[in-house]
Parts: sequence; structure tokens; C-alpha cells
Amino acid sequence: MNPVKAALHFPQVTLLLTAAVFLSGVYALMTMPRREDPKITIRTGLVVALYPGATAEQVEKQVTRKIEERLFRFSEVRKGKTWSTSRNNVAVINVELEDNIQQPDLFWSKLRHAMIELKLTSLPEGVQGPSVRDDFGDTVAMLIALHGGSYDYQQLKSYAQRIEDVFRTSRAVAKIARIGEQKEEIRITSSMERVAQYALSPLKVIQALRGRNVVQFGGEVDTSAGSVPMKTSGLFQSEDEIRRVMIDMSSSGQPVYLGDLADVKRVDGEPRTLCRYNGQPALMVSVEMLEGNNIVDFGDELRRKLQLVRQTLPPDLQVDIVADQPAVVEDRISHFIREFGIAILSVILVTLLLLPFRVALIASLAIPVTVAATFGVLNMLHVELHQVSIAALIVVLGMVVDDAIVIADNYVELLDQGIPRDTAAWRCATELVVPVLTAT
Repeated sequence: MNPVKAALHFPQVTLLLTAAVFLSGVYALMTMPRREDPKITIRTGLVVALYPGATAEQVEKQVTRKIEERLFRFSEVRKGKTWSTSRNNVAVINVELEDNIQQPDLFWSKLRHAMIELKLTSLPEGVQGPSVRDDFGDTVAMLIALHGGSYDYQQLKSYAQRIEDVFRTSRAVAKIARIGEQKEEIRITSSMERVAQYALSPLKVIQALRGRNVVQFGGEVDTSAGSVPMKTSGLFQSEDEIRRVMIDMSSSGQPVYLGDLADVKRVDGEPRTLCRYNGQPALMVSVEMLEGNNIVDFGDELRRKLQLVRQTLPPDLQVDIVADQPAVVEDRISHFIREFGIAILSVILVTLLLLPFRVALIASLAIPVTVAATFGVLNMLHVELHQVSIAALIVVLGMVVDDAIVIADNYVELLDQGIPRDTAAWRCATELVVPVLTAT
């Protein structure tokens, strides 16, 4: 049976299905994922390996070539676009993937395992890495700055960890990172003259420290209740314990401790990055969202969690949101949807003013129903709601109106030819299925 004729023959079923399609579209509009721009798949990455003390030629022969040999075993790698650079102490390989790779994350995961195996089996001792970098397409959803008061970087780090622990309870969180963190280290300083007073060498000092600060299996004791592991003691817990490490015996038979020949201080390491907010030292916490989630809802959830954790932080500690992509996306999407609604209302109003009422009514009803069905299909195809997809809907809005008007005009023309109303109703749409579908 002709589907158009069947739809007219069972109007209750047609109206029910139309209502279901419309409601599914409204539901999709309210729940489908949102973002500012469409996702762009990045098919480029880096493999970096450090070889301290090696020349560029040594790096090329002993590191770069071995990485390339392992890398080009993968069919996903685009051979003509992948190239390497070997310099003193470092090797960098720019990896380009084939265009048909739809899930590059799976490849990068395989490549990391391959590089770990390569380091264990083929690379010379002393090589650091190789490490794989593929996060060039990651977008920070929210950037938070902790600053204020007289807190040092280690205190800011402890407060940042509280926020991170709360954020990690969200299933939509993909990655959390700290920016501007200063690594704490124990610095032991002395002079050759001071060491020479005890007839010691710096190598002996290093060996004494390594002998204490090491984790080893201490064995286990078998009892009737089971095996009890032996826990080795000796790991450093404070600077005083390091100062009390005995290095050797002096010529007079007195023990020589590390504190006798060196100064031991807990300090911040050499900074790699520094962050300031309003002129104050700050620590940044960046949060990324897992793909497929609604970034607007994600932002609301993070703000609620941040408000709760703020109650546990000191009152003079400032916690400011530096970048808030969920708020930007909400504003952009709201703006586009408002413009979209204005466009629909404008078309409906013009249609009602310029066409006969019944024809205008059918054309006007076709707009929200068709748009709602489009949102439902987009949601099923996992197309996210962003400014490009909404702009595309605005562009094609005129086609939806044209389709309804053309079919209504054909209906009126068939009536003018004396064709019965029921026949004209199904023929007007059937005759124009191919041209209307092709044009749309």
C-alpha cells in the first residue's frame, strides 16, 4: 500500500506517531550532548626519547632508528608523513596517522605498550622514555586558580588535591591536571673542602644515601595463621633522619654523619612553570570532560562540588574559576537556539500572512515537527549540539517550508482539475516524493 495513502487512511495512527516523533525530538534537544564546536579528530602525535650525554649521531643510530623500525610495523602509521629529528640528547618522532583511522586513541594505546617493550629489550641503558604525546586535541572544560593568603606551593597543592578528590567522584571527568605545581625536593649542599676534611669522596656519600632510601623485599615469617611479610625500615621520613645518616668512620674512630659535612634543606625544586593570578602566586587545576557528555550539565555538577569543598578550605584562600567552557557553551547554545526560535516564528508569521490559512497552517506545523524529528535523528547518530549543527538547521529551515508549500500547492492544483479530495490528498505528496527528497 502507498505509505501516504495509508497515513491518510489511519489518521489516528498518523497523529500518534507524529506526536511521538515530536516528543522524542524535544527530549533529544533537552538531553543530547552539547559543546561549543564540533569535535576534531587529531591524527598527529609525538614520540620523544631523552638520551643524556649522547651526540646527535649516537641518538640517531641507537634510539631514533630503533623507534622508527618498531613504529613502521603499524599499518595505521602514514609512512610518507611521519618524520624524525635527532639532536644532542633527544630524539623526536612526529607521527601522522592514516585518514581512515576513526579511533586513534586505540592506536596510541598500542603504541605506548610497544614503546615500553622497546625500552626493555632494545634501547641502551640511560635512555629516558620513549614517551608518547597524543593529547594535542584535548580541551580544558574548567580551569580553577588557587591563590591568596600566605600559602606556599606545597600548601596550595594539598588544597588542590582536596578539590581534585571531590571532582573525581564525577563519572564525566576525563582528566585532571595541576599547572604551576612546584616539585618539592631535599637539597644536600656542601663543598669539596668540607668533604675533604673527613677524607671522604662524594661517591661514598651517594652510596650511603642510596643504601638507606631503598625499598626491598625483606622476606616473610611463616606462622600457623599464615605468612607475615617483613617490613624493612630505614626509609627517610624527615630531614633530621637524613642528617643522621652515618657516612664513614673518621681516622680517630668517630662516626661521620651527613650533617657534619653537608647542609640538608627541604626546598622547592627548579620551577618548570610558574602561574600567577592577579599578581599572586597561584596553582591551577584543569578539568577535562569525558566525550559524549553534556558539558552544560557537567559544568553545573562541578560548580556544585566546588561549592561544597570550598566550605572545608581556609577563608582567606581564594578559589576562582579562570576559564569556564560550560558557561560559554551554555551562552552560545542558548543564543543560537533563541535565534533558531526567532527564525521559525518569523517563517511561520510570514507564511500565515501571505498564504491561505489552511495552506499556511500545514506549512507552519511542518516546521516544528520536522525540526523535532531532526533533533531525534541527530541524537541517535551521536551528533552533538553545537554552533555548527544549529547553524546548519537555520540554513536549511527554508527548505522545510518550501517542501510543505510545494506539496500544498500541488494539492490545490489537483482539486482545480476536478480530482476528488481523498485522491488529491495522497497524490499531491506521492507525485513529489522524488523531487522534494532530492532537493532537500
